[in-house]
Amino acid sequence: MSLNALRKGQRIKAGASEFLILQRLPDNRWQLQNTATGEWCTFTEDDLLDRFARSEISFIAEAEAWGPAGGLAAKLTRDLAAYPPELVALGRKREQYLKEIDRRQPISMTRTSMEPLIRLVSERVNDDKPPGWLTVWRDYRKWVAAGRDVRAIILRHADRGKRGARTVPDVQIVSDRVIDELYMTAERKRVPEVHLEIVRRLSEANQLRPEGDRLPIPSQRTTYREIARRSPYEIMVARYGKRRAEMEFSIKNYAV
Repeated sequence: MSLNALRKGQRIKAGASEFLILQRLPDNRWQLQNTATGEWCTFTEDDLLDRFARSEISFIAEAEAWGPAGGLAAKLTRDLAAYPPELVALGRKREQYLKEIDRRQPISMTRTSMEPLIRLVSERVNDDKPPGWLTVWRDYRKWVAAGRDVRAIILRHADRGKRGARTVPDVQIVSDRVIDELYMTAERKRVPEVHLEIVRRLSEANQLRPEGDRLPIPSQRTTYREIARRSPYEIMVARYGKRRAEMEFSIKNYAV
């Protein structure tokens, strides 16, 4: 790896974690950000080079970082003026939460640290429907990955309603509960087994409901999508605990 490869915006992988190079600091140090947790850390230039030589760190190609054609990078080519004004206004308001996270770095992206921050920002911007801490965490990841482009979070709202009817609330409750019980555990069940249990429970519930009020049975593909929405960090916390998750999603042990 040459020194020219170290540049702002470059993505690297260290163990199970991915990092974004934010900037070069004085004394030949580099500031990185964990793309999963949002936490910042620093490396010396020599340390980065040594770890790369030992294959502990590798670069992520642009195609891998942005996903397949038509992914986030392609969607960000859409002009901001093409979005409905109300979605732009909502995106700008939500961006205030993300900027506050930046101002407080380094910060641990947990419920304990995020909820007071969300309350503070919601009062400051008069947001009567503030987002949950996991929503802010997910938006922050997208925002950072897009170079802090507000369109990354506008997309999430603009794309709503394009994937068919939303899951019926009662079905969603059953689905979430089964995923928590069978998938979000150290003894992780396979997705077909999780889906089968969802079908079983909904079928039992339908026996007690009138014919015109039966709950729809989600497909296995829907169950895959529901599980895919769970973040890797959230899954690891559920299975192995917060301490293990923070160890996996941080390279603070490497920080200088």
